[in-house]
Formats: sequence, C-alpha cells, structure tokens
Amino acid sequence: MSVCTAVLESLVKYLIANATNPESKVFYLKMKGDYFRYLAEVACGDDRKQTMHNSQGAYQEILNNPEFACTLAKTAFDEAIAEFDTRNEDSYKDSALVMQLLRDNL
Repeated sequence: MSVCTAVLESLVKYLIANATNPESKVFYLKMKGDYFRYLAEVACGDDRKQTMHNSQGAYQEILNNPEFACTLAKTAFDEAIAEFDTRNEDSYKDSALVMQLLRDNL
C-alpha cells in the first residue's frame, strides 16, 4: 500500500497542482482515482469505505466540470485541425469523423 500512497502524494502535491495543460490534468486526476481504487481493492472495513469515497471524488472532479471538458475538447479540435493535412486518406476520413463529433458537441 505504501507505493500507492507515495504515488497519490506525488500526484496531489506536484503533478496535479502543476499541470499546465488540460490533457495532463485529466490524466493525473484519472490516475488519482485509479490509485484510490487500487487501495480500496485491498482495504477492509472503514478504510475501504473511505478509500472508495476518495476514488469517487477524484473521478467526480473530472466528470462534473463541463467548462473544463469543453476547453479540453476545443484544444483537441484545434490541435487536430493543425495536423489535419498531414493524414493519409484512411486516417483523414477517421479524423474528419472524430473532429465533426467534437465540433457537434461543442
């Protein structure tokens, strides 16, 4: 359990606090939720309950932030536009479909 605790401490103190772009922050928050879930899988009693609550809180932080989700989608869309012309034909079609879905949901 100490490895998970050390990872969680690093995530909270350094990685999440200093994340400079939306993709990194989402990745670190998901990782935080995953590590709390790992701890919950081996915990017992009240410790298990608290760890599950912490895991749920980390996932909720990602899911209950529509402004952040829109910013992330807009960033992904803008970055995809910048690289759109470099795709081969099959990748171009797939990329166009995903980009249209992103645009429709913004």
